[in-house]
Amino acid sequence: TGSIAMAKKTPARTARPAARPPSREDAEAAVRTLLAYIGEDPARPGLRKTPARFVGAYEDWFNGYQTDPYALLGSSFAHVERYERIVALTNVHFESHCEHHVAPVIGRVHVAYLPDRRLAGISKLVRVVEVFTRRLVVQEKLTADIAAWSRGAWPSSSRRSTTASPPGACTATRSA
Repeated sequence: TGSIAMAKKTPARTARPAARPPSREDAEAAVRTLLAYIGEDPARPGLRKTPARFVGAYEDWFNGYQTDPYALLGSSFAHVERYERIVALTNVHFESHCEHHVAPVIGRVHVAYLPDRRLAGISKLVRVVEVFTRRLVVQEKLTADIAAWSRGAWPSSSRRSTTASPPGACTATRSA
């Protein structure tokens, strides 16, 4: 999973209360601000519902932040002994967004492991990939996050592999 930076603890007399997370209304207001920033009129008929649609799309595209990938496995593990075949999930198509410009990223993920007493079904692996790709990504971080998850899911197995092959949409769609 993604890591969360922990702030140094400050003395009680200088500590500030935690800021409330932005509300949906705050997010929609931010979209109206961005529309005005690019020279659009957020109040024109074609754009009136755009802030709500935009925020709804973000809720869908980035719902991976709301899901614990370990919880997806639940009791799906079966006790296996002497299972000596590699479980491989290849060419899992994904659509995500890069963390630098929030540009679309489309690619494929490949996950393989040799079960060691525990086995997860392919459908569970697909769901785990979806959790990580429904977050802001860069190729290296996506691969590292899925690999870290697999180390946690199969701590006693030393045989696992994760690769991701998204093209760089940032450079393909921007001139910078």
